[in-house]
Amino acid sequence: VWQPHVIYLLGDHLDLAPWGKYSKPRAVMYTTTETLQCVHNWIAKFRKHCPSARIVYLEGNHENRIYRSIVDNMREAEGLRAALADKPVLSIPNLLALDKLDVEYLGPYGVESVLWNKVGVSHGTKHGQKVGQLLSKRLPSSTYSWVQGHDHKMALGTRAIHDRGNVSHIIGMCPGTLSRVDGAVPGVSLHPN
Repeated sequence: VWQPHVIYLLGDHLDLAPWGKYSKPRAVMYTTTETLQCVHNWIAKFRKHCPSARIVYLEGNHENRIYRSIVDNMREAEGLRAALADKPVLSIPNLLALDKLDVEYLGPYGVESVLWNKVGVSHGTKHGQKVGQLLSKRLPSSTYSWVQGHDHKMALGTRAIHDRGNVSHIIGMCPGTLSRVDGAVPGVSLHPN
């Protein structure tokens, strides 16, 4: 109904636990193909319902797990391309077939996009263990408003900047996560409470 002009996917839509550096329970092994298909299908729904929107997928630290694993364990595969291909075989844009969905992929992990020359949008690299810690880390030095992922907790805060009688407000926001972080998803915790 809304038909937005721009949709930002803030990253970590793929967990990719088997590609990470931590010990993995058997339940997450051999799940990469199925996970890639599920995320592709999910993004395809955005494209179907918002055919003219610009969709930008920001690389999160979990998407970056494949790249780190390649660099650490299979250096020769870094940037490996099939004959006549323009994208690396094991890159997230290639694995998710983002070109077929007309979705832009923005990386590397940590890069920030600027929306309407006013708001920074990123996956984010800072987080806090408690609600509000992200804001206390990032807002004091912010000179512009921002939205970021990465932190699992929903947070919204403002900072007022006073300059010669004028007041401007910087807004920081994290929408939180829709994922289960209570240990039910394998890889979040090997010992759920």
